[in-house]
Amino acid sequence: MMGASMLRRYVTADVFADRPFGGNPVAVVLDADGLTDPQMQALAAEFNYI
Repeated sequence: MMGASMLRRYVTADVFADRPFGGNPVAVVLDADGLTDPQMQALAAEFNYI
């Protein structure tokens, strides 16, 4: 379970795009070391990627 104390830096980008706000969005967690599979799945759900 991810608690409020779990802060992670991330960036979002549009990939496969030839213009801003086109293509497919992706979120990249910059400091994901040590995250468990369930935590990574929760992050994906938070970004509506699953």
